[in-house]
Amino acid sequence: MKRARDDQVSPSAPRVTRARSGRGDVGPEEAARLAAGFGAYLRCARLERGLTQAALAAAAGLSAPFVGDLEIGRFRPSDRSTARLAAALRPGADALTVAVEDVRLRRLAGESLRPLKRRRRNPGRERLLAEAAAVLDAMPGGDGRATAEAFAAVFGDVPPRIRSS
Repeated sequence: MKRARDDQVSPSAPRVTRARSGRGDVGPEEAARLAAGFGAYLRCARLERGLTQAALAAAAGLSAPFVGDLEIGRFRPSDRSTARLAAALRPGADALTVAVEDVRLRRLAGESLRPLKRRRRNPGRERLLAEAAAVLDAMPGGDGRATAEAFAAVFGDVPPRIRSS
């Protein structure tokens, strides 16, 4: 039988949880904004396709708790996780359709999007995302963010094709 040490916390004491050290943690205001925009869209898109959180997570290569946390706004999505979720939400679709879904998710995340640092740039991917942004802007109900400044706010950099002159 193990003996309790004097410095251990008793079971009746309030439990203090430590915040995760990852950059994906959010405050209450940001969590509410993420849940209302990005999280609500992700949940609706998942349910429209008849997927559970576990099924979407498996298709995207993410964990089910992480998908649930994204839906309630607990964590910031990264650009890599939005790309994986877009591909999982649009299985078998062409690259442009998946990119449009990716851009939609990135825009919904807004300033909360966590860009991951990559070793090298992918110009082909940047061109595809720029085309997807143009397609999304041209769609009825598009949010009209076709300017280079808006693209830079979402993606962190402006591809040469849409730089303002």
